[in-house]
Amino acid sequence: MTPLGAGLAGISRRLRTLLAFVMAAAIGAIEAWPESRLSFVPVYALPVAFAGWYLSRGAAISVAAFSAALPLLSQLIPRTTPPQPLLDGAVRLAAFSALAAAAAALRSAFDHARSDELTGIPGERAFSYAAAAELQRARRYGRPLTVAYVDIDGFKELNERIGRAAGDAVLRSAARSLRRMLRASDIVARVGDDEFALLLPEAGFSGAQGAIEKIRTHLPRALERGAHAPRFSIGAATFPAAPDTVDAMLGPALRQLERAKRKGPGSLEHEVVGRTRPGSERQ
Repeated sequence: MTPLGAGLAGISRRLRTLLAFVMAAAIGAIEAWPESRLSFVPVYALPVAFAGWYLSRGAAISVAAFSAALPLLSQLIPRTTPPQPLLDGAVRLAAFSALAAAAAALRSAFDHARSDELTGIPGERAFSYAAAAELQRARRYGRPLTVAYVDIDGFKELNERIGRAAGDAVLRSAARSLRRMLRASDIVARVGDDEFALLLPEAGFSGAQGAIEKIRTHLPRALERGAHAPRFSIGAATFPAAPDTVDAMLGPALRQLERAKRKGPGSLEHEVVGRTRPGSERQ
């Protein structure tokens, strides 16, 4: 992920929406300048495509409509105007809307390609992208965040006992249950055969600990298959202040997962990173 991409993904949707409209308005102002005789139609592709990629489809169409309407507003300024301004605006609207829809479809296909085929949730590449964006946002606004890894204990042996198809069903159920147990703003991804990664924006230690404990307690019950109830090792790291890099954010959580797995099935290790004397929570 490029620094520019991480920076844009890291700002709020409201600011991205504002940026798209400001870009379109700036182009419209230049186009409406009395001394301007150039066509700026191709330049509008920038804010329209930006909106299609970074905003919802509806917001992108709104930016397209706004961009198409700007030349009509220019008639308030004395200058040479197209002989059929309404037709010109309709053609622009159709072209810009098609561009916005194409950008939104491309983004949807891009996200789908980064999803885990078995579970349908984001895969490892998508998680890396999201982690970079959330790190930028946490650093910009001075918010805490928590990263956690959830590993199904003894999944290989469980898979052999209940069969591959049933094992795949366990993974799909785990993905759905994790998604239901967390907030809409939280990110759940499958990053290994039997390993899931969680990203909890703006979650300090107490809030994250409550969510992780809920997972550790209720997830095995949700995935129980007859006499087989999987257990989970969980490693988590909470950052009161955002670290410098994605590796510095993910590394401590992975180390805590290894500690939890060494401790035994169903263990949790949770560390606070960034204090003078980092604390840890073991259960």
